[in-house]
Amino acid sequence: MWEPGRSRRRSSKDSASKKCVEAPAVFLSPRGRQVGQELAARFPNVAVCASNQDVLDAAPVVVLALRPAMAREVVAELDFRPDHVVLSAVAGVALSTLREWTAPAAHVVRTIPLPQAARRQSLTALFPDHPIARDLFEPLGGVVVPPDEPTLDAFGAATFAAHLDYLTTIAGWLAGHGVEPGAADA
Repeated sequence: MWEPGRSRRRSSKDSASKKCVEAPAVFLSPRGRQVGQELAARFPNVAVCASNQDVLDAAPVVVLALRPAMAREVVAELDFRPDHVVLSAVAGVALSTLREWTAPAAHVVRTIPLPQAARRQSLTALFPDHPIARDLFEPLGGVVVPPDEPTLDAFGAATFAAHLDYLTTIAGWLAGHGVEPGAADA
């Protein structure tokens, strides 16, 4: 269940669809319908479903790409199947919680895809290792599989810290070019 609407997700879907010899069917959530419709118009393998449950009913692999604050509410309305493979890009939600939310899905994998994956320039951290997750993310820049979930969480923290450092650098540059410091880091 890809939730269109954020450039990271749109870019990753674009990138995945462009390079596949035989692109798999991609069923999108109706959330962010405009972006989904744009993708469906560009790629014959992409369809926007009428509901989130329709996505699950059509797909054996489900990608959860939701904001953490809304993930529980959205996922609670869904009926997963035992044969589902769930790839979660929901930041900070533990594997045990994801397994509880998506039961009876047999396989749940946490992932940390980064925006650079759209240009095939970023490793995607994932845990636990799973061949379907590898098949999806390897072509987008590669995969790194830490030995345990706490190490995956460290990847997430480092990613966030790097983002904050980036914002600090931008604010410093703006302040150095005459922007009031309070406005530069607002």
